[in-house]
Amino acid sequence: AGVIVAGLIFCRREGIALLPAADLMAMAAPPGLLLGRLANFINAELWGRPTDLPWGVAFPGEAAQACAGVVGVCGRHPSQLYEAALERLRAGVELNDGMTLPAKARGVGEPAWLWPRVPPIRVRKSVPDGWIELTIREGRNRQVRRMCAAVGLPCLRLIRWRVGIWTLEGLASGEWRPV
Repeated sequence: AGVIVAGLIFCRREGIALLPAADLMAMAAPPGLLLGRLANFINAELWGRPTDLPWGVAFPGEAAQACAGVVGVCGRHPSQLYEAALERLRAGVELNDGMTLPAKARGVGEPAWLWPRVPPIRVRKSVPDGWIELTIREGRNRQVRRMCAAVGLPCLRLIRWRVGIWTLEGLASGEWRPV
């Protein structure tokens, strides 16, 4: 709220049109959030969940090392960096064919109902992976893959769960139903 009031005061005092200034402020918000989260991560003000994976980050201090059941160094998952990428997806991403509309994005666990992929995706122990749920309101060519790549989250497996009112709920792999 303080930024909005300050922006209003600044625009009024300088005689600047409010809407173009608001557009600039909206464009500056996602990089500001990214830099803020990155600084919090570097300063060890935020920690991710404990992990034994190779990309876990060990933070100094007794509080950061308090992991139940872990003997020795407690590595933490760098979840703040992923959250910053999701913030960029939520704000809209600049692609080569223009800016996308803001999307709904959140990190999720691997779905329990998921069928095995043939051929399987190559698992690399040194490269982190995860699942996101992304809801978009437009349909450009390969848009989800391009949006994810633009924020540094390569899309290894894409499952279109819903189109309009139709979902995959209740369908096994290879099944279909008339619409």
